[in-house]
Amino acid sequence: MTPRELAAVFAAVAGRRRREHAERMSLAWHVEALSRTKKLPRLRDLTGEPEPRRRRQSADEMAAIAMRWHAVVTAA
Repeated sequence: MTPRELAAVFAAVAGRRRREHAERMSLAWHVEALSRTKKLPRLRDLTGEPEPRRRRQSADEMAAIAMRWHAVVTAA
């Protein structure tokens, strides 16, 4: 390995270790902060995931699905 490649590997390892340390510190901070709350927030609020949008099925779609299920059951 050349000195430049070696330096790149060392920099990557150092960056990874800094990132992992920051993640562990963040986890420890959140565990302690949540242990002090009286009521835990919803997990979705903590993770920042958006509320899933669900489209309601129409009556025709439900009938089509039921017919396909019936066809599979009677074919077996």
